[in-house]
Amino acid sequence: MHKSGSSVKRICVNIARFAEGLTLLVESDFVRILKDNIRPAQPIDVPELLQGRATILRDIHRTLHSPGMHVFIHGERGIGKTSIALTAAKAYLKADPPWVGCDEKSTFEGIVSDVCGALVEKTYLQKPREMSGTAGINVGLFKVEGKIGTAGQYVIPEKLTSVNHAANLIKEAAATRHPDEPIIVVDEIDRIESHEVKAKLAELIKAMHDMRLPLKLVMCGIGKTLDEIIGSHLSASRAITPFELAPISYDARWAIITNAAAKLGFTVDRDFLIRVSQISDGFPYYVHLIAENLLWEIFDHRDQSTAATSDDFHKAIGRAIERAESPLREAYNYAIQKTTNSVDYEEALWAIAESTHLERQIKDIYERSYLPIMEYRNVKSRQPLDIERFRTRLYRLCDQSHGGIIVRKRNSWYAFKENVLRGYVRLVAERNGVPLGADHF
Repeated sequence: MHKSGSSVKRICVNIARFAEGLTLLVESDFVRILKDNIRPAQPIDVPELLQGRATILRDIHRTLHSPGMHVFIHGERGIGKTSIALTAAKAYLKADPPWVGCDEKSTFEGIVSDVCGALVEKTYLQKPREMSGTAGINVGLFKVEGKIGTAGQYVIPEKLTSVNHAANLIKEAAATRHPDEPIIVVDEIDRIESHEVKAKLAELIKAMHDMRLPLKLVMCGIGKTLDEIIGSHLSASRAITPFELAPISYDARWAIITNAAAKLGFTVDRDFLIRVSQISDGFPYYVHLIAENLLWEIFDHRDQSTAATSDDFHKAIGRAIERAESPLREAYNYAIQKTTNSVDYEEALWAIAESTHLERQIKDIYERSYLPIMEYRNVKSRQPLDIERFRTRLYRLCDQSHGGIIVRKRNSWYAFKENVLRGYVRLVAERNGVPLGADHF
């Protein structure tokens, strides 16, 4: 009887799709549409996919048209800085922009070399050249080498004598590109550990500004302010317009899912949209991550129904946890996986992440979040901690023995070290049947 009922339902769905002029979605088409609309693991570079970012893209575009002005996009990890930078630069350039990434050990010479290499389109993988029958020609600060009668290969100097030397080198590299004002994206500047390197970069920006170089920098970094990322170098500040990225709105979070679902012929009920919006905390990364897994779940039963079910949603949450960035998983697990009281620490984290407020007093966390969570769980074998024992758990979560996952801002005020962690905490709580933030929508 059950199989017969399923068959009838499947036939009805197919008849309905046939009446609408639709055929059963094949996997290759599903994958193509999904890749075009949902990207949890890759930066976005088209404005249509950047929900809730139209105003900031417009403002960045206008800033790039201001002579000598560079752009610095900053905000929290996972908020979408690289996507904004690539999209804005691509729209201005009308082509894919050159990109340079920084890391902890980046040097000033290395960054300048990478910028020049990207501008002159110097490749790292090259066929070895025979030394016989070659010639070298000095062109400005560059040297061009190659076989006689063939196009030469730029050789970028390994040593820089000064910031002015670096600025002139970049000027010549920029002149090799076709657009009048080329753009280059310099990503993750915050990762540079050396204060000296950051200071030289600020001096370089000032020198480029003073020399009126026809090159636009679109830079990115984690931080609340520009000074927090590159330091207080006021001489460079007039050449940089900072843009801080905030979490995206509820409407934008919903649109990411509903737009992709509509193109696939799927439907996702409002209740699921609300839950994904609350879990994501306004970080596009989590919306894309959950949406990708949710849409795959719907695809698997598309011949019976093209609407998301409760089972689909909970499976998608579980898969999103498995596929989340490893630093998020590791930080969470390191914080709670202790020899004793692991559940206490986990519930404390859930309580901190329950509210929409990023910084909260311990009394508020305890009374408005922790106690309701414990009542909701209704575990008869365990009683809620009293407020003093709960305070001890928060103290320890601030300690490096627990990874310092939360920080004590001021007397009895607590917050996550990185707000992107809040989304992962909410994911795990949801998987354990504890919907956080449900009363704050």
